[in-house]
Amino acid sequence: MPSVSLLWACLWQLACLEFALGSSARSSPLIPLTEYIFVSQPSHRTVSVTEVNALTRQVIHDARPVISTGLHEPSGIAIDHDRQRLYVADPKSHKVFMYKLQFGKDGHLFIDEDEQFIAVRDLTARWVALDDKGTLFATDEARSFIAEVDSVELAKLEDGDDVRPQFHKLFSHDLTRQVDKPGGIAVDGRNIYWGNRARGRPYGSLLSAPEDPKAQIAKGVPNMIQSLSKNVDKVYGVCASPNVVFYTGGARTVYGAKPGSFQLKGSTTVLLDDFAVPRGCVWDGDGTVFLADKGGDAVWSFPSAMHGLGLMQASKMFDVEDPYGVAVFRPSIALDAGGFLRAGTIQAGPALTSLLVMLSFAFSR
Repeated sequence: MPSVSLLWACLWQLACLEFALGSSARSSPLIPLTEYIFVSQPSHRTVSVTEVNALTRQVIHDARPVISTGLHEPSGIAIDHDRQRLYVADPKSHKVFMYKLQFGKDGHLFIDEDEQFIAVRDLTARWVALDDKGTLFATDEARSFIAEVDSVELAKLEDGDDVRPQFHKLFSHDLTRQVDKPGGIAVDGRNIYWGNRARGRPYGSLLSAPEDPKAQIAKGVPNMIQSLSKNVDKVYGVCASPNVVFYTGGARTVYGAKPGSFQLKGSTTVLLDDFAVPRGCVWDGDGTVFLADKGGDAVWSFPSAMHGLGLMQASKMFDVEDPYGVAVFRPSIALDAGGFLRAGTIQAGPALTSLLVMLSFAFSR
């Protein structure tokens, strides 16, 4: 545990830094503790972003639209953190679009709506997910299959208009009944998780399969697709933390299942209010799940590690109209050659760097 004197020294430096920066310390991404929570709004045909403090979860900037043109029904969304890209599933357009996340000179995140790239076409995708390699996964509910788009093809999107990434069917209903109008989808680097939107009780509400089925077949692994739960017939959003896969399946309800548990009934794990209609969810890569509440026009959060310890009460973070898909972006942080802390195109000076190093040292002891 860190000493009291060292903690006080860190807090004193933080207070001095905040005083020096004034109000900009609370509203500018110069402090690399900002999370950007993106929400799709199908009825408005927009995608909005809300800036929150990553530690306190307090709103820094209210929801503002970052994409307001060129979409017909934005639904599931996902972020490629390494490449700073936002993917938006638009089932009415039969496409998945890609946008670049950028930072302006004032430090605010923005998207150039004129730079809309088609990541995949001829796909009625409502939900999407990305793995660490940048591979895109999407569910086509109408045709009951799960599509995959290779990261190598997606990396070429900005090269020109003639780039047309192709998808292939990873799992489909014509080969297995366990893919039955798939809804929400999530990946964790090893497995894919999806929820069925038809006959979830006989075939599986939440299912799991390897990301690379060919490798598993080569190893002789049988029964690659497994049902993690069979408690509801219609699943919406799916998101995965290292220990729990969460999914939404109706009003006021969020379920959780352990990867590899193969239990018939997922457990109700989160308490919401009476008006809540959960849709998309996302794990922030740390310890929090964000949840889009279409009924309450809000985004909620709850700790992912508390699953299995009884019902937990979610906290309402902020209001936003008609939320459906949700994704979270926390800019990557690195030191440049001059000793400055960089988050994307944002730069913080050595004073802040020293403070973060002290805090890291203090809490690692």
